[in-house]
Amino acid sequence: MDTELPSWADAELTRELPHLAAASETQTVEFKREFPKHAGDLAKEIAAFATSNAGMILLGVEDSGEIIGIPEGAQDVVRRGIRERLEGIFNLVRPTITPGIRFAVFEDKVVAAITVPKGAQPIYYASSIPYHRLLTAARPMAPDDVIEAVLSWSTAHGQASPEAEFLGGLAPFWAQVDLTVSERKLRQLNPWAENVRWTAGHQADLARRFAASVPHELEALAEPLDKLALALEVIAQERPMLSGPSLEVLGAIQDAEQIVERVRAKYLGPGRFNAKVAADQRAVVVSEAKLLSRLIERIEADSSGSIYQAAQTEASQRGEALFYVASIGAGAGDAAARAELREIAVALRAIEKMSVYMDGGKSLLKIFDAVRDADRRLKQWLRLGRRDGAGGAAL
Repeated sequence: MDTELPSWADAELTRELPHLAAASETQTVEFKREFPKHAGDLAKEIAAFATSNAGMILLGVEDSGEIIGIPEGAQDVVRRGIRERLEGIFNLVRPTITPGIRFAVFEDKVVAAITVPKGAQPIYYASSIPYHRLLTAARPMAPDDVIEAVLSWSTAHGQASPEAEFLGGLAPFWAQVDLTVSERKLRQLNPWAENVRWTAGHQADLARRFAASVPHELEALAEPLDKLALALEVIAQERPMLSGPSLEVLGAIQDAEQIVERVRAKYLGPGRFNAKVAADQRAVVVSEAKLLSRLIERIEADSSGSIYQAAQTEASQRGEALFYVASIGAGAGDAAARAELREIAVALRAIEKMSVYMDGGKSLLKIFDAVRDADRRLKQWLRLGRRDGAGGAAL
């Protein structure tokens, strides 16, 4: 049969064609009864295969699998025209991808096969829209799909894409904002309120900078970053009143808190980070636990209680580091374990704000007991393990 084929027909494709048509459309095969009138219709199919998996587009096959062929496909001028049109369509796909073109003959009917390789890049676009292949159709990618593809690609290839690098820089900033909003929500007028307002103002500026530098694939992040900047700006401009925060400030705190939670769940969850990041974060917890234990030793060795100010400051520092780990989530276990670590961190941060009175040392004992309690809880947290498969870690 191969010897009877015209020289331009691919023998292997000709043999496979009836089986491909009979098997119907799949994740790797797409049928088109004719050359699409709109170039974008074919470009999106090519982009989808390049993103998801290698595939084949058959021109001249009905959706039902019936082989109808390309009109006048046996003529050189028609096939040449198809090649030229396809080459123009290939240029609509970004990044650049180079599919192959073959022709088959079935019962004197000519079918063109566009073979699309799996691309070397994580995502491919047609008319600036990212596409992937879902079963038998090319679908636009949702922001979550884009991020998942980019991060999976970065992990598999051992290198950070611009999107992964952006999220890597955003994660610690997000944890810092989380701490600012959390502490502003829990506390009212106090001596350090001015520092919180300054921090909120600085973070508002950083949020706008992040929004202005969002990579194309993560453009959906620009809006929540701008909204976060507005909320932080309201907190930064607050003027303390004896009656408590204004409704505008309360609304800004709530807005910021919701944005932090939504973005973290969608873009910065624990599953977004590779094993090295998780291991590094676990190491931070172990290191902070050791430092806290040494602080307890110094407290026990100080019979005068004069160490209380240093103890308050250091406890707050340990709490800040642990809060960031809990907020980022990588290496901190399941949701319950992360929430527990966050509570320990908040308790340590609160120690810095505990007042000392002329009460015969009772208020000093409360400070030291609070440090001891946090130390005990952190040791227990480590003994129980992180519930993420990493196991416990001994101090």
